[in-house]
Amino acid sequence: MRVRLRGRELAAFVNACAAAGDALWSLCPTWPGEAEAVMRLDGFRRCRRAARLTHTRVHILARGGLPFRVRRIAGRPVLVLGAVALALALWAFGTRIWVVQVQGGDPRAQVEVLAAAAALGLRAGAPRSAIDPRELSEDLAARVPAIAWAAVRIQGVRADLTIAERVTGAGEASAAGQYDLVAAADGIVERVLALRGRAMVVPGQTVVRGQVLIAGADGASPRGAVTALVWYHKTTEIALRRAVSVPTGREVERWRLVLFRWRVGLGSAAPLPFADYQLVTRQWSIRWRALELPIAVQSLTYRQVDQVLRQLTPQEAAGEGAAAAEADLRRQLPPGARPGEPVVSYVPLGGAAVAVSVTLPAEQDIAVPRSLPGP
Repeated sequence: MRVRLRGRELAAFVNACAAAGDALWSLCPTWPGEAEAVMRLDGFRRCRRAARLTHTRVHILARGGLPFRVRRIAGRPVLVLGAVALALALWAFGTRIWVVQVQGGDPRAQVEVLAAAAALGLRAGAPRSAIDPRELSEDLAARVPAIAWAAVRIQGVRADLTIAERVTGAGEASAAGQYDLVAAADGIVERVLALRGRAMVVPGQTVVRGQVLIAGADGASPRGAVTALVWYHKTTEIALRRAVSVPTGREVERWRLVLFRWRVGLGSAAPLPFADYQLVTRQWSIRWRALELPIAVQSLTYRQVDQVLRQLTPQEAAGEGAAAAEADLRRQLPPGARPGEPVVSYVPLGGAAVAVSVTLPAEQDIAVPRSLPGP
Protein backbone atom coordinates (compact mmCIF):
# COMPACT_ATOMS: atom_id res chain seq x y z
CA MET A 1 0.00 0.00 0.00
CA ARG A 2 1.11 3.59 -0.65
CA VAL A 3 1.09 5.91 2.37
CA ARG A 4 1.79 9.57 3.19
CA LEU A 5 3.97 10.32 6.21
CA ARG A 6 3.70 13.61 8.12
CA GLY A 7 5.78 14.66 11.12
CA ARG A 8 8.97 16.36 12.27
CA GLU A 9 10.79 13.10 13.01
CA LEU A 10 10.36 11.21 9.75
CA ALA A 11 13.92 9.91 9.80
CA ALA A 12 13.39 8.42 13.26
CA PHE A 13 10.15 6.81 12.11
CA VAL A 14 11.84 5.24 9.07
CA ASN A 15 14.70 3.93 11.24
CA ALA A 16 12.27 2.47 13.75
CA CYS A 17 10.36 0.68 11.02
CA ALA A 18 13.59 -0.68 9.53
CA ALA A 19 14.72 -1.91 12.95
CA ALA A 20 11.43 -3.79 13.29
CA GLY A 21 11.97 -5.41 9.85
CA ASP A 22 9.36 -3.31 8.07
CA ALA A 23 11.11 -1.65 5.12
CA LEU A 24 9.66 1.32 3.26
CA TRP A 25 10.11 1.36 -0.53
CA SER A 26 10.06 4.27 -2.97
CA LEU A 27 10.48 6.77 -0.14
CA CYS A 28 10.10 10.22 -1.69
CA PRO A 29 9.99 13.56 0.21
CA THR A 30 7.17 15.72 -1.13
CA TRP A 31 7.29 18.67 1.29
CA PRO A 32 9.21 19.69 4.42
CA GLY A 33 8.01 17.27 7.06
CA GLU A 34 6.09 15.17 4.54
CA ALA A 35 6.94 12.13 2.39
CA GLU A 36 5.34 9.27 0.47
CA ALA A 37 6.36 5.61 0.59
CA VAL A 38 5.23 2.07 -0.15
CA MET A 39 4.95 -0.54 2.60
CA ARG A 40 3.43 -3.95 3.20
CA LEU A 41 0.06 -4.45 4.89
CA ASP A 42 1.53 -6.25 7.91
CA GLY A 43 4.19 -3.55 8.24
CA PHE A 44 1.47 -0.89 8.27
CA ARG A 45 -0.19 -2.67 11.18
CA ARG A 46 3.06 -2.89 13.16
CA CYS A 47 4.17 0.70 12.59
CA ARG A 48 1.61 2.20 14.94
CA ARG A 49 3.97 2.14 17.94
CA ALA A 50 6.80 3.76 15.98
CA ALA A 51 4.37 6.39 14.67
CA ARG A 52 3.19 7.17 18.20
CA LEU A 53 6.72 7.49 19.59
CA THR A 54 7.90 9.76 16.73
CA HIS A 55 4.68 11.75 16.49
CA THR A 56 4.26 10.70 12.83
CA ARG A 57 0.90 10.51 11.13
CA VAL A 58 0.45 7.81 8.51
CA HIS A 59 -2.32 8.18 5.89
CA ILE A 60 -3.23 5.56 3.30
CA LEU A 61 -3.18 6.88 -0.27
CA ALA A 62 -3.78 3.69 -2.26
CA ARG A 63 -4.32 -0.01 -1.63
CA GLY A 64 -3.08 -2.73 -3.96
CA GLY A 65 -1.79 -6.26 -4.05
CA LEU A 66 -3.14 -9.75 -3.54
CA PRO A 67 -4.69 -9.37 -0.04
CA PHE A 68 -6.90 -6.47 -1.08
CA ARG A 69 -7.87 -8.17 -4.37
CA VAL A 70 -8.81 -11.36 -2.53
CA ARG A 71 -10.89 -9.36 -0.08
CA ARG A 72 -12.73 -7.56 -2.89
CA ILE A 73 -13.36 -10.77 -4.82
CA ALA A 74 -14.48 -12.64 -1.70
CA GLY A 75 -17.22 -10.10 -1.22
CA ARG A 76 -18.66 -10.97 -4.64
CA PRO A 77 -19.59 -14.68 -4.65
CA VAL A 78 -21.35 -14.42 -8.02
CA LEU A 79 -18.13 -13.16 -9.60
CA VAL A 80 -16.15 -16.00 -8.01
CA LEU A 81 -18.61 -18.61 -9.24
CA GLY A 82 -18.57 -17.06 -12.72
CA ALA A 83 -14.77 -17.16 -12.87
CA VAL A 84 -14.70 -20.80 -11.74
CA ALA A 85 -17.38 -21.72 -14.28
CA LEU A 86 -15.46 -19.93 -17.04
CA ALA A 87 -12.23 -21.72 -16.12
CA LEU A 88 -14.00 -25.09 -16.16
CA ALA A 89 -15.62 -24.29 -19.52
CA LEU A 90 -12.28 -23.28 -21.04
CA TRP A 91 -10.70 -26.45 -19.74
CA ALA A 92 -13.53 -28.57 -21.13
CA PHE A 93 -13.39 -26.83 -24.53
CA GLY A 94 -9.60 -27.16 -24.63
CA THR A 95 -9.78 -30.95 -24.33
CA ARG A 96 -11.79 -31.30 -27.53
CA ILE A 97 -11.29 -30.66 -31.24
CA TRP A 98 -13.47 -27.93 -32.72
CA VAL A 99 -11.87 -27.18 -36.10
CA VAL A 100 -11.08 -29.80 -38.75
CA GLN A 101 -9.27 -28.56 -41.87
CA VAL A 102 -8.08 -30.42 -44.97
CA GLN A 103 -5.10 -29.23 -47.01
CA GLY A 104 -4.11 -30.53 -50.43
CA GLY A 105 -6.10 -32.27 -53.12
CA ASP A 106 -9.09 -30.98 -55.00
CA PRO A 107 -12.34 -29.89 -53.25
CA ARG A 108 -14.08 -33.19 -54.04
CA ALA A 109 -11.32 -35.23 -52.39
CA GLN A 110 -11.37 -32.88 -49.39
CA VAL A 111 -15.11 -33.47 -48.92
CA GLU A 112 -14.58 -37.24 -49.06
CA VAL A 113 -11.78 -37.03 -46.51
CA LEU A 114 -13.88 -34.92 -44.13
CA ALA A 115 -16.74 -37.42 -44.35
CA ALA A 116 -14.38 -40.35 -43.75
CA ALA A 117 -12.74 -38.55 -40.81
CA ALA A 118 -16.16 -37.88 -39.26
CA ALA A 119 -17.05 -41.56 -39.65
CA LEU A 120 -13.80 -42.46 -37.87
CA GLY A 121 -14.59 -40.13 -34.97
CA LEU A 122 -12.72 -36.95 -35.97
CA ARG A 123 -15.37 -34.24 -35.98
CA ALA A 124 -16.08 -30.97 -34.21
CA GLY A 125 -16.47 -31.70 -30.50
CA ALA A 126 -14.51 -34.96 -30.52
CA PRO A 127 -12.22 -35.54 -27.49
CA ARG A 128 -8.55 -35.13 -28.30
CA SER A 129 -7.64 -38.15 -26.18
CA ALA A 130 -9.78 -40.39 -28.43
CA ILE A 131 -7.85 -39.48 -31.62
CA ASP A 132 -4.70 -41.39 -32.58
CA PRO A 133 -3.14 -39.38 -35.46
CA ARG A 134 -1.07 -42.27 -36.79
CA GLU A 135 -3.92 -44.79 -36.78
CA LEU A 136 -6.31 -42.24 -38.25
CA SER A 137 -3.87 -41.49 -41.10
CA GLU A 138 -3.76 -45.15 -42.10
CA ASP A 139 -7.54 -45.54 -41.82
CA LEU A 140 -8.17 -42.49 -44.02
CA ALA A 141 -5.83 -43.77 -46.74
CA ALA A 142 -7.65 -47.11 -46.63
CA ARG A 143 -11.16 -45.61 -46.71
CA VAL A 144 -10.67 -42.96 -49.42
CA PRO A 145 -9.41 -44.53 -52.66
CA ALA A 146 -8.75 -41.10 -54.23
CA ILE A 147 -5.86 -40.28 -51.88
CA ALA A 148 -2.44 -41.88 -51.67
CA TRP A 149 -1.71 -40.93 -48.09
CA ALA A 150 -2.93 -38.64 -45.31
CA ALA A 151 -1.17 -36.95 -42.41
CA VAL A 152 -3.07 -35.91 -39.28
CA ARG A 153 -1.70 -33.21 -37.01
CA ILE A 154 -3.53 -31.98 -33.91
CA GLN A 155 -2.69 -28.54 -32.54
CA GLY A 156 -4.80 -27.43 -29.61
CA VAL A 157 -8.45 -27.43 -30.68
CA ARG A 158 -7.59 -27.73 -34.39
CA ALA A 159 -6.93 -30.83 -36.49
CA ASP A 160 -5.06 -30.38 -39.78
CA LEU A 161 -5.40 -33.13 -42.37
CA THR A 162 -2.83 -33.03 -45.19
CA ILE A 163 -3.61 -35.32 -48.11
CA ALA A 164 -2.02 -36.26 -51.41
CA GLU A 165 -4.15 -37.49 -54.25
CA ARG A 166 -3.30 -40.75 -55.90
CA VAL A 167 -1.56 -40.41 -59.24
CA THR A 168 -3.50 -42.40 -61.80
CA GLY A 169 -1.04 -44.26 -63.96
CA ALA A 170 -1.49 -44.99 -67.64
CA GLY A 171 -1.89 -48.70 -66.96
CA GLU A 172 -4.36 -48.41 -64.12
CA ALA A 173 -7.46 -48.43 -66.29
CA SER A 174 -6.33 -51.59 -68.05
CA ALA A 175 -4.97 -53.33 -64.96
CA ALA A 176 -7.62 -56.02 -64.80
CA GLY A 177 -7.12 -59.09 -62.68
CA GLN A 178 -3.80 -59.47 -60.87
CA TYR A 179 -1.32 -56.62 -60.91
CA ASP A 180 1.67 -55.18 -59.02
CA LEU A 181 2.34 -51.59 -58.05
CA VAL A 182 5.43 -50.41 -59.90
CA ALA A 183 7.40 -47.17 -60.05
CA ALA A 184 6.12 -44.59 -62.52
CA ALA A 185 9.45 -42.69 -62.43
CA ASP A 186 13.00 -42.92 -61.11
CA GLY A 187 13.47 -41.60 -57.59
CA ILE A 188 14.47 -42.14 -53.97
CA VAL A 189 11.82 -43.72 -51.74
CA GLU A 190 10.80 -41.64 -48.73
CA ARG A 191 7.67 -43.36 -47.37
CA VAL A 192 6.06 -46.74 -48.00
CA LEU A 193 2.44 -47.45 -47.08
CA ALA A 194 1.47 -51.03 -47.92
CA LEU A 195 -2.20 -51.44 -47.03
CA ARG A 196 -2.33 -54.78 -48.80
CA GLY A 197 0.45 -56.87 -50.28
CA ARG A 198 4.22 -57.07 -49.68
CA ALA A 199 6.42 -53.97 -49.74
CA MET A 200 9.42 -54.65 -51.98
CA VAL A 201 11.28 -51.40 -51.22
CA VAL A 202 12.28 -49.46 -48.10
CA PRO A 203 12.75 -45.73 -47.41
CA GLY A 204 16.07 -44.45 -48.70
CA GLN A 205 16.23 -46.94 -51.57
CA THR A 206 16.76 -45.76 -55.14
CA VAL A 207 14.21 -47.16 -57.60
CA VAL A 208 13.95 -47.03 -61.38
CA ARG A 209 10.93 -46.74 -63.62
CA GLY A 210 9.00 -50.01 -63.82
CA GLN A 211 10.50 -51.53 -60.63
CA VAL A 212 8.04 -53.43 -58.43
CA LEU A 213 7.24 -51.45 -55.30
CA ILE A 214 4.39 -53.42 -53.70
CA ALA A 215 3.65 -56.96 -54.82
CA GLY A 216 0.40 -58.85 -54.38
CA ALA A 217 0.06 -61.52 -51.71
CA ASP A 218 -2.27 -64.49 -51.18
CA GLY A 219 -3.86 -64.04 -54.58
CA ALA A 220 -4.94 -60.44 -53.88
CA SER A 221 -3.71 -57.39 -55.75
CA PRO A 222 -1.73 -54.88 -53.67
CA ARG A 223 -2.94 -51.54 -52.43
CA GLY A 224 -0.87 -48.74 -51.02
CA ALA A 225 1.30 -45.75 -51.81
CA VAL A 226 5.03 -45.12 -52.19
CA THR A 227 6.15 -41.51 -51.85
CA ALA A 228 9.47 -40.79 -53.51
CA LEU A 229 11.68 -37.84 -54.32
CA VAL A 230 11.70 -37.39 -58.10
CA TRP A 231 13.83 -34.92 -60.08
CA TYR A 232 12.54 -33.06 -63.14
CA HIS A 233 15.14 -31.50 -65.43
CA LYS A 234 15.00 -28.95 -68.22
CA THR A 235 17.74 -27.16 -70.22
CA THR A 236 17.10 -24.11 -72.38
CA GLU A 237 19.14 -21.52 -74.26
CA ILE A 238 18.61 -17.78 -73.78
CA ALA A 239 20.07 -15.25 -76.22
CA LEU A 240 21.98 -12.31 -74.73
CA ARG A 241 20.71 -9.87 -77.38
CA ARG A 242 16.99 -9.36 -77.84
CA ALA A 243 14.61 -6.84 -79.27
CA VAL A 244 12.59 -4.93 -76.69
CA SER A 245 9.78 -2.41 -77.21
CA VAL A 246 10.57 1.07 -75.87
CA PRO A 247 7.75 3.68 -75.80
CA THR A 248 8.60 6.92 -77.61
CA GLY A 249 5.97 8.98 -75.82
CA ARG A 250 3.93 9.56 -78.97
CA GLU A 251 0.34 8.26 -78.90
CA VAL A 252 -2.97 8.52 -80.73
CA GLU A 253 -6.36 8.12 -79.09
CA ARG A 254 -9.45 6.84 -80.90
CA TRP A 255 -13.01 6.24 -79.71
CA ARG A 256 -15.63 3.73 -80.74
CA LEU A 257 -19.14 2.68 -79.80
CA VAL A 258 -19.91 -0.97 -78.99
CA LEU A 259 -23.50 -2.08 -79.55
CA PHE A 260 -24.14 -5.80 -79.11
CA ARG A 261 -21.54 -7.29 -81.52
CA TRP A 262 -21.12 -4.21 -83.67
CA ARG A 263 -18.31 -1.70 -83.24
CA VAL A 264 -18.66 1.76 -84.73
CA GLY A 265 -15.75 4.19 -84.84
CA LEU A 266 -16.26 7.69 -83.48
CA GLY A 267 -14.26 10.55 -84.93
CA SER A 268 -11.30 10.29 -87.27
CA ALA A 269 -10.70 7.10 -89.25
CA ALA A 270 -7.31 8.15 -90.66
CA PRO A 271 -4.57 5.52 -90.64
CA LEU A 272 -2.10 5.53 -87.75
CA PRO A 273 1.06 7.58 -88.35
CA PHE A 274 3.29 4.74 -87.03
CA ALA A 275 3.46 0.97 -87.51
CA ASP A 276 4.75 -0.32 -84.17
CA TYR A 277 2.55 0.40 -81.17
CA GLN A 278 1.08 -0.90 -77.93
CA LEU A 279 -2.70 -0.79 -77.59
CA VAL A 280 -4.38 0.17 -74.32
CA THR A 281 -8.16 -0.27 -74.23
CA ARG A 282 -10.56 1.18 -71.69
CA GLN A 283 -14.31 0.61 -71.68
CA TRP A 284 -17.25 2.33 -70.03
CA SER A 285 -20.51 0.38 -69.92
CA ILE A 286 -23.92 1.93 -69.49
CA ARG A 287 -25.94 0.70 -66.53
CA TRP A 288 -29.47 1.34 -65.44
CA ARG A 289 -29.94 0.31 -61.82
CA ALA A 290 -28.80 -3.34 -61.66
CA LEU A 291 -29.16 -3.87 -65.41
CA GLU A 292 -26.13 -3.55 -67.70
CA LEU A 293 -27.20 -2.38 -71.14
CA PRO A 294 -25.56 -3.95 -74.24
CA ILE A 295 -23.93 -0.67 -75.16
CA ALA A 296 -20.51 0.66 -74.22
CA VAL A 297 -17.95 3.28 -75.17
CA GLN A 298 -14.32 2.28 -75.67
CA SER A 299 -11.17 4.37 -75.64
CA LEU A 300 -8.32 3.02 -77.76
CA THR A 301 -4.89 4.46 -77.05
CA TYR A 302 -2.15 3.58 -79.55
CA ARG A 303 1.29 4.22 -78.04
CA GLN A 304 4.20 4.23 -80.47
CA VAL A 305 7.16 2.00 -79.61
CA ASP A 306 10.60 1.50 -81.11
CA GLN A 307 12.26 -1.89 -81.33
CA VAL A 308 15.64 -1.61 -79.60
CA LEU A 309 18.23 -4.36 -79.25
CA ARG A 310 19.11 -4.88 -75.61
CA GLN A 311 22.25 -6.62 -74.39
CA LEU A 312 21.60 -8.81 -71.35
CA THR A 313 24.24 -9.89 -68.89
CA PRO A 314 24.69 -13.66 -68.48
CA GLN A 315 23.18 -13.39 -65.00
CA GLU A 316 20.06 -11.59 -66.29
CA ALA A 317 19.58 -14.08 -69.10
CA ALA A 318 20.08 -16.99 -66.68
CA GLY A 319 17.49 -15.54 -64.30
CA GLU A 320 14.87 -15.17 -67.03
CA GLY A 321 15.58 -18.61 -68.44
CA ALA A 322 15.48 -20.23 -64.99
CA ALA A 323 12.10 -18.65 -64.20
CA ALA A 324 10.61 -19.84 -67.50
CA ALA A 325 12.07 -23.35 -67.15
CA GLU A 326 10.86 -23.71 -63.57
CA ALA A 327 7.33 -22.63 -64.57
CA ASP A 328 7.36 -25.23 -67.35
CA LEU A 329 8.55 -27.96 -64.99
CA ARG A 330 5.87 -27.12 -62.43
CA ARG A 331 3.23 -27.55 -65.13
CA GLN A 332 4.57 -31.06 -65.77
CA LEU A 333 4.15 -32.17 -62.15
CA PRO A 334 1.38 -34.71 -61.54
CA PRO A 335 -1.54 -33.84 -59.23
CA GLY A 336 -0.62 -34.07 -55.57
CA ALA A 337 3.13 -33.58 -56.11
CA ARG A 338 4.90 -31.20 -53.75
CA PRO A 339 7.81 -29.37 -55.44
CA GLY A 340 10.93 -28.32 -53.58
CA GLU A 341 13.57 -25.67 -54.20
CA PRO A 342 14.95 -25.74 -57.76
CA VAL A 343 18.67 -26.07 -58.52
CA VAL A 344 19.84 -23.69 -61.27
CA SER A 345 23.08 -23.65 -63.23
CA TYR A 346 24.10 -21.91 -66.46
CA VAL A 347 26.97 -22.02 -68.93
CA PRO A 348 27.87 -19.11 -71.33
CA LEU A 349 27.84 -20.09 -75.02
CA GLY A 350 30.44 -17.98 -76.75
CA GLY A 351 29.09 -14.62 -75.58
CA ALA A 352 25.90 -14.90 -77.66
CA ALA A 353 23.72 -16.99 -75.34
CA VAL A 354 23.69 -18.97 -72.12
CA ALA A 355 22.51 -22.53 -71.50
CA VAL A 356 20.35 -22.67 -68.38
CA SER A 357 19.73 -25.97 -66.59
CA VAL A 358 17.01 -26.25 -63.93
CA THR A 359 16.45 -29.31 -61.74
CA LEU A 360 13.22 -29.33 -59.73
CA PRO A 361 12.83 -31.95 -56.97
CA ALA A 362 9.32 -33.05 -56.05
CA GLU A 363 7.69 -35.47 -53.62
CA GLN A 364 5.02 -37.59 -55.26
CA ASP A 365 3.34 -40.96 -55.18
CA ILE A 366 5.04 -43.06 -57.85
CA ALA A 367 3.12 -46.31 -57.31
CA VAL A 368 1.04 -47.24 -60.37
CA PRO A 369 -0.49 -50.65 -61.22
CA ARG A 370 0.91 -52.93 -63.90
CA SER A 371 -0.95 -56.06 -64.95
CA LEU A 372 0.76 -59.38 -64.41
CA PRO A 373 1.25 -61.61 -67.47
CA GLY A 374 -1.39 -64.25 -67.92
CA PRO A 375 -0.75 -67.95 -67.24
